[in-house]
Amino acid sequence: MVLTVINKTNYNLDYFVKVYLVGYIYNTVQNNLNQTRLKLFDNYLNINSREVILLALRNLDITKQAVNSYKISISKIKTYKDKSLHEWINLITYGNREIKGYPIVLNIFKEVQENITGLYKRYLRFGKRG
Repeated sequence: MVLTVINKTNYNLDYFVKVYLVGYIYNTVQNNLNQTRLKLFDNYLNINSREVILLALRNLDITKQAVNSYKISISKIKTYKDKSLHEWINLITYGNREIKGYPIVLNIFKEVQENITGLYKRYLRFGKRG
């Protein structure tokens, strides 16, 4: 699960991507988490799935690919209990034979990808306050 941001301007987008966009993703996911659905993962996997999701979003890997592009992804290095955050998020997102997936992080990444221009305009309009 990777979110790609392509800079079509001559402006430096470091702050927009690393602070504004990451904050937007975190807040949007946090505000839309369904505790009932998460409880299923908590019981099945013996984890705090809300904590896993929010921890993953606080530790996103952000890499500048070139002068004009960034990639945002779930960390494969940071861990929770015995697995990487990437593995946990994949299991929560896609599920397995015994538990149906809950693709909230994937859906928010897709939403951001589809609305990146609007988010950038909002960022410019409201500045660094969000």
